Amino acid sequence: MPIRALHRAPCRVHPRAFTLIELMVVVAIIALLISILLPSLKKARDQAKMIVCTDHQKELASGTYYYSLDNRNRLPDRITWVYVGKPNAQNVLPYPGPWSGDLMGHQRVPGVRPLRKPYIQQAELFMCPMDDGSRAPGTGGFPPIQPATFSYTRNDYIVSAMVSANKWGGGQYFPWDKPKYPSKTPVYVEEMTVGPEALSPINDGYMTVSTYDRLTLRHSNRAVLSYHDLHAEAVDAQTYNRTPTHGPNAGYQHYIMAPGIPWQP
Repeated sequence: MPIRALHRAPCRVHPRAFTLIELMVVVAIIALLISILLPSLKKARDQAKMIVCTDHQKELASGTYYYSLDNRNRLPDRITWVYVGKPNAQNVLPYPGPWSGDLMGHQRVPGVRPLRKPYIQQAELFMCPMDDGSRAPGTGGFPPIQPATFSYTRNDYIVSAMVSANKWGGGQYFPWDKPKYPSKTPVYVEEMTVGPEALSPINDGYMTVSTYDRLTLRHSNRAVLSYHDLHAEAVDAQTYNRTPTHGPNAGYQHYIMAPGIPWQP
């Protein structure tokens, strides 16, 4: 008599569902991880943008250096390095930005022939990736220059400081190798143009030591500066901005912008 195999119905195990408390714990853990990671991710993104900003200023400083080699060791004009012409009474540029300046060879400007070869090929290099183009309108009694097509500005203070110290005869064209400390003398800086500490919203292409000229705080209270030895780095902008330009505590801004030059109180 054949033996019949016994067939058993498969045993089905139903997985236990999450309880409401377990689900809430998982959600809380995920929310906690997000709260921990998001600031780190933002900080990493901001750090990456600051590195790009630093590279942009290195490129601008290098382009300015090569410009000086072709122009008897002198820098371009404090204004025309970035655009041709001066703002009108409303602080509006006659031409919108870097593609009309010396460093880009006066390119694509109606009625202005290219006087020099371009030393910077991309207008994007004039903008910090953290600069959204916003400007504080009317602050300090000055309307902002529009449109905002460049983030950086020339250190024009070094010229006046050297004139005052009888180290240089004057003029807007400043020899590249004039500074005593090239690695500490800025060529370009990031000027503050928006925010509660922007006493002046103008970025007219050059910056000096004054009540109205301040460094940006966009890089976690730091600003990127490029120097005559072609390196760039972030400096403490908050301390710079809060230093008075007159009185017994003045002088810090001077030593940042014109190191090695006697300060004239």
